[in-house]
Amino acid sequence: MGRPDISALHVERGRRLVMNRQELIRDIKKEIGSFANITQLAKYMGLSRDTVRAEIVYGLEFYESGKSKLYFVNDIADGILKHKAM
Repeated sequence: MGRPDISALHVERGRRLVMNRQELIRDIKKEIGSFANITQLAKYMGLSRDTVRAEIVYGLEFYESGKSKLYFVNDIADGILKHKAM
């Protein structure tokens, strides 16, 4: 089985497709909050942590909280949309 298509984000969980940046930001904030770590994003998106790390949050600024790196939702949305456009 191949990796999931990010353009079909949340279809498996019964939600409509997220079409623009603001809707994506609102949805992530509703599910996770304003900051998210890689594990939370992987669970939210239905992807592996390695995929999220390599394709979504690579190069984004983060806040260290203990052992965890927290990424700002607006930056995450930009990373998702940038990856989706490839």
